Amino acid sequence: MKAALLLLIVFLSYSPAFVKADNPALNRSHDRLIEEEVVITARKRVERLQETPIAVSAFSAEALRVAGITNIRDLQESVPGLSISEMGNKAPSIFIRGVGQKESSAALDPGVGVYINSIYIARTDSQLLDLMDTESIQVLRGPQGTLFGKNNTGGALLVTTKKPYIDALETAVSVRIGDYGRRDFKVSTNIPLNDSTLATRVSIKSTHMDGYLKNTFNGAEYGDQDRLGATARVYWEPSDTFSADLFYYWSQVDERGAGLTCFFQNPDSVFNTFTWPGFTTPKSYESRCRISEAESSNGKVLINGPSKFEMSSQIIGLTVNWKYDDFEIKSISSWSYQNDIGIVNDSDATDIAGVETGPLAVRGGLEASLASGYGNFSIPDNETRNQYSQELQLTGTAFDNRLSYTSGFFVAIEELKNTMSGNMVGDKGYSYKANVSTIIPKIIGTNSDLSSDSYAFFAQGTYQFTDWYQITAGTRYTIEKRQRKALLYKEDCNAILTNRLVQDAIDLCAFDVLGLGDPSNFYVNPPTVLPVRLAGENGSAEADKKWSRWTPTITGAFSLPNRYLEGSIFDSTLLYLTYSKGFKSGGFEMKGLEISQFEPESVSSYEIGIKLDAFSQRLRFNTAFFYMDYDDIQIRITEQGQSFADILLFIDNAGAATIQGFEMELTARPFPNIVLNATTGYTDARYDQFIASDVDTSAIPPVQSTIDRSDEDFAAIPKLTYSFSAMGILPTGIGVFTPRLSMYYRDSLYTGLDATAWDSRFRNLATIDDVTLWNFRLGYTPVDNDDIQLWFFIDNLANENYFQGGFSNTESLGAGSYVLGPPRTYGFEASIAF
Repeated sequence: MKAALLLLIVFLSYSPAFVKADNPALNRSHDRLIEEEVVITARKRVERLQETPIAVSAFSAEALRVAGITNIRDLQESVPGLSISEMGNKAPSIFIRGVGQKESSAALDPGVGVYINSIYIARTDSQLLDLMDTESIQVLRGPQGTLFGKNNTGGALLVTTKKPYIDALETAVSVRIGDYGRRDFKVSTNIPLNDSTLATRVSIKSTHMDGYLKNTFNGAEYGDQDRLGATARVYWEPSDTFSADLFYYWSQVDERGAGLTCFFQNPDSVFNTFTWPGFTTPKSYESRCRISEAESSNGKVLINGPSKFEMSSQIIGLTVNWKYDDFEIKSISSWSYQNDIGIVNDSDATDIAGVETGPLAVRGGLEASLASGYGNFSIPDNETRNQYSQELQLTGTAFDNRLSYTSGFFVAIEELKNTMSGNMVGDKGYSYKANVSTIIPKIIGTNSDLSSDSYAFFAQGTYQFTDWYQITAGTRYTIEKRQRKALLYKEDCNAILTNRLVQDAIDLCAFDVLGLGDPSNFYVNPPTVLPVRLAGENGSAEADKKWSRWTPTITGAFSLPNRYLEGSIFDSTLLYLTYSKGFKSGGFEMKGLEISQFEPESVSSYEIGIKLDAFSQRLRFNTAFFYMDYDDIQIRITEQGQSFADILLFIDNAGAATIQGFEMELTARPFPNIVLNATTGYTDARYDQFIASDVDTSAIPPVQSTIDRSDEDFAAIPKLTYSFSAMGILPTGIGVFTPRLSMYYRDSLYTGLDATAWDSRFRNLATIDDVTLWNFRLGYTPVDNDDIQLWFFIDNLANENYFQGGFSNTESLGAGSYVLGPPRTYGFEASIAF
């Protein structure tokens, strides 16, 4: 494959027919595919990419099309330091420079902020955006706490849709078909509503794929896609000093969850001592997990439990601008709403009734219990999420344009109603002890209302002391208030005793605590469903707290004046040094049936960056070196509870860590018909302190203690990533062909959630192998008609069998649950604009 890439480059470099700079077709394609002038809004004002002292990767609509980027996940193959994986469901785990969030939770905010038209998307399970009518994407690396606020400790992704044009009636249609039932459709229309002041733009996109993983248990297909979305914008500009922009976004996802593969690790785990009806002792969890592992090499999964990922999302935003001579006032108002939320995962990744997690798992157990006449509760309404936000910005210049400033305030109110969480062990809440005829019911479930109130004031200014030296300084003060109210559900011991035959007067529920009771004393005639009741004295728990933080930044930037660049190979130079700080809000998570508080996390970052353009802008080189102090890290961990079948997943603060590394981006055009791109990201993340709780399940009774986990690797963070692409522009008598070959390498991933996974016996088993992926695209544009574009694509050209994410619950479950990446896929894209 590397030899083929070299031959392609040599062919494109030395073929005289394609190097002629005066070829009209070549120049037209060159202008369309290569944007020399890239503008960004990373500091909430319009600036040139190479003049902005911040580590940012920017993509225009055409660059996204050429690279085949169709959703947020695809960006990781083109952005250094960006990593997006899955930790059990289809919610993306987005990290930048090792900072992010591993798992979706209603209580936990993302560590990388995703914005669409300046509107913040608060929940991680809503961040995987399909790109609909996208104008540009900017990926800001490093803490963005001053201008963008909390929950941007890793960075921010800014997605901007196309603004309506007042003077053009346009329509664009595109289709994408391929194997595995791929059939995507998108249409966008721009409509002027009067002669000069009002226009609207509407886009609709349908994404569908049947799935690339066959479930050998029931024939269902996983890895499927079934999404429908739409955007609309109305732009009104009655004068040069006033404009209003109304934006609407809607999406619906109706897919199966991630197709998990089981990789067995620990034969001494608690879960591996269970057996299930219909399975004899040789057919233990280990044996079923081994079968699942073997199936993965054939692109298959072995899943028994339900698996869904469903959600509807809406966003309405109104941006109003008032322009004056030296300043501008901008108001951004938004409302976000999510409903029809259905998420459930078969976390054991086998064909046994093992562990189900997610809202639907708990809801299913409650519904079954009430239908059988058990329970002292009613079924809650479906989950809904509302967020209201208001931002007011003042931007402008002063002192003969030497000072550029941005200031303002931000308010956000978020309310989550009827958020269910928890897990069930066994079919409808049953777990089974090996070699014992005893059925032990276990359900841990909660239904919560959560609220988050956020208020912030911010200010940042850049002062240009000379034509080669500037300083940027700013700060933000944020007040954050969180509240959680929860109803608690667990198995009903009295109902179990009343409805079952027990030979001995020993409380069956006491047996659920390890070491209590003798299993041989029990004979159980199981009911059809698990009796459930509200737990505790009043069946509820409540907690609230307020936090506040300052998040400053300061940057010194230096560039060579134009008089020193004349006659040199350099077109522009920039050296910058930055200190910045960001924080992610604290909150309340359920630890079993208790509310557990976790504190805000914070990142202090020190960065040195260089940006260079050279050889008449035929070479662009950007690099950044960073060092970060990462404190009070919020991390999802698992813990074996005091009860036999308790598998507790919760958020805790892991202490502190040091992260250091570098990033590099290179774009080169050695000849007019060749474009080369390369990126590298290196992240060395090490815990300085990670003290966690642990339960010794071999002791009778179990013993809880604290352990030092500071020598563990960061989970879900590859140490090294790099990419390379080579694109040629080949004009012919019938049109322009644009072949593009790209490569992406991702280092191995550690996936452990508990301390046992890092044990020397299991460490390698809890680590996903590295992978190298090759993609190929061939574009065609007819002569004298840039409005028609055709693309043929092959993704994962070498058909690599790899895992793109997952988790290892080595102590309790005794296995890793991994998400198999897509195999080789191919297809055809066609678009026309008129």
